[in-house]
Amino acid sequence: LSGSIPAAYGSLTTLTILNLGRNTLSGNIPYSIGRLLNIHLLAFEGNSLTGDIPSSLAKLPAVEEVRLQDNKLKGQVATEICDWYSERKFKFGLDCEVKCTCCRDNPLYCSNGH
Repeated sequence: LSGSIPAAYGSLTTLTILNLGRNTLSGNIPYSIGRLLNIHLLAFEGNSLTGDIPSSLAKLPAVEEVRLQDNKLKGQVATEICDWYSERKFKFGLDCEVKCTCCRDNPLYCSNGH
């Protein structure tokens, strides 16, 4: 797959797995992804996604694992996501370039594909 992640994916509220990893996707992660209320696995690793991680990811009540590593994301993980992470302790894969003070004990944080 190539191009951007369609915002319309956020309306697929019955999805439990969205695995778009290891493609050639680019652009931002749509804020609408936060509407995937039944998602257990959100995998966008290994693409060329850019921009900040949307705070709407803190609205995923069923999430067990989020894979965002091996992209070109930047900035800092929003406080809302850190608060949610501290409650749920889901697996959260990020590149080292993304600042995430709440992810230090997470085995997927700062993995750089290893």
